[in-house]
Amino acid sequence: MPRYLLLWLSYHPILSLTGNSHTTTATILLCVAFAAWREHLNAGSITDWSTVAALIILIAIDRVGHQTFLVDDPSPLFFGLLAAAGWASVVLGHPFTKVHARREVDEANWQSREFHEINKHISTCWSLVFTASAVMALYADSDNAHWPLWLLATKVSVGAAIAISKTYPALYLRYLR
Repeated sequence: MPRYLLLWLSYHPILSLTGNSHTTTATILLCVAFAAWREHLNAGSITDWSTVAALIILIAIDRVGHQTFLVDDPSPLFFGLLAAAGWASVVLGHPFTKVHARREVDEANWQSREFHEINKHISTCWSLVFTASAVMALYADSDNAHWPLWLLATKVSVGAAIAISKTYPALYLRYLR
């Protein structure tokens, strides 16, 4: 499971340990993110930076004292920022998955058309997952009875995106031959 999802899944358990202090919870998770993800943040990982931005926004909202559903359940904010950043990377021609792919692909292939196309397709897939998760999170917030369905759908869609991320490059290259 991607590290940013593990961070968000720990939000509510840590929130209960901090006496429902959103600022303290977000600050703890922000420290964990900066400590554990330093290399990824320095590399410009938009998934990690979107998570950091969401935590900072949560702290700001909570410190101002503005009560909003985003403080009680930051999932729509988190997935919304991921979706916005993901779609922006695709539209601007710099698919965000390139940062992650470079850890597994030989540097000689980084400038190839195939590398760019594969990452554009995978970034589009992840952006669809983030968008769907944001919409489902908003819907689940309006009716708590749907929260388990949202959690299951998010886990399944993230699992599918992980599988696609791992298998699609080989399939794409095989199709070209």
